[in-house]
Amino acid sequence: MFFTRPKGKAKKTISQIPLAKQREPVPAKTKQSAERQWERKALAQLRGDHAALERLLNAKAKKVPRASREYLLQLIYEDHVRDQR
Repeated sequence: MFFTRPKGKAKKTISQIPLAKQREPVPAKTKQSAERQWERKALAQLRGDHAALERLLNAKAKKVPRASREYLLQLIYEDHVRDQR
């Protein structure tokens, strides 16, 4: 008996698959590390004042209720950099 390929679509090689489908989804750790990066930058602008950072986060969260913590930290950082100019 000869082995025959089942009828239907042939499997594609890795070079035939578009790059967008080859890439795996971004793991959750990347988002956490991005959030930590913005938190470190914002704390550097605030000279390490954690209480001030939390107050600013709460104030920004009231203005932009659906924003992620990462985005709020980015806004705080950009505001402080802009104010220093």
